[in-house]
Amino acid sequence: MSARLTQSHRSLLLGITDYDKSIFAAFEASIPNTTIHKLTADGGNFVDDGYPATDPDCWWSWKGCVTPKLAGLPPDISYCKEPETWGFTLDDGPNCSHNATNEEVFAELYFSKKIIKDIMGITVRCWRPPFGDTDDRVRYIASKLDLETVLWNLDTDDWNYAAEGIPQIKENYQDYIKMGTNGSFTKQGAIVLTHEIDNETMTLSEEYLPQIRAAYSGGVMPIAVCNNNTQPYVEQDNQYVYPNYAQWMAGTRTVSLAAPTAVFTDVTLKILAPSSTANSTSQATSKAKAVATKAASTTAASSTSGATSPTSTSQSAGAAPTGLGWVAPAAALAGVAGLML
Repeated sequence: MSARLTQSHRSLLLGITDYDKSIFAAFEASIPNTTIHKLTADGGNFVDDGYPATDPDCWWSWKGCVTPKLAGLPPDISYCKEPETWGFTLDDGPNCSHNATNEEVFAELYFSKKIIKDIMGITVRCWRPPFGDTDDRVRYIASKLDLETVLWNLDTDDWNYAAEGIPQIKENYQDYIKMGTNGSFTKQGAIVLTHEIDNETMTLSEEYLPQIRAAYSGGVMPIAVCNNNTQPYVEQDNQYVYPNYAQWMAGTRTVSLAAPTAVFTDVTLKILAPSSTANSTSQATSKAKAVATKAASTTAASSTSGATSPTSTSQSAGAAPTGLGWVAPAAALAGVAGLML
């Protein structure tokens, strides 16, 4: 018997279903035809492939573009709306969706989202590009999965401490702490890139947190909070509700203590009143629900979510396995198109 596996066998072993494939197939033809940039042999930089100086694809790695040029895509979330705030994030290190094919980008986002839903019972609505590397092609694929792109406007470079040295990383922290008191963020706040890679990066974060809190009068908080996004997940049960900014500054820290406040309307954030049918969408299994409830008290202090508030979609009976929170392809894409485009 031949040892070679057919594509269908590979898919079966990997747990990829025809349903999974149909979601990608439904919008594959509409993905923008942009350049997939190549890396140098050491993987550290992009090859100079003659990309136009006009930056037609809003390629972040080129000149830091955060306002897509493809019609309908929302701007990336790259700062806090509330002034004098420090949007606290921790990243354990990037994966590899930069320099990837359309199918690879879809697979990384789709299955990551699906795994989180299976384990935690929550459906995330934002993502951070590895290395920040994204363009309108990748943003478009993410938007079809109801994922808003989150970047940053301050980078501690802590991930690179081995090459740059701890003194340089400390200098970066100190420079950003000074920005909290010199008027740099009187009109908006900072989203700061830090990492939980190892003991070194976490020690730095713990060391400077008291100084950051003292310097940023608007507070230190998750990105969802500094953008007044009280419902960063699709699920709208009360245990998934974040405090809004005012509640956070008044001392509310846990999801369970926060009242639903997504009825607040801010056109810049697209926060709308929750749909009365939203609770019928994306219900977790009882096991996942128990895990999510246990984890809820830590969610508001650790999430980097900045996505806009949920818009409900409807799940076709039998279209997806129970508890995964995925809607039928046509309905899913129609719902996402209405929300994001």
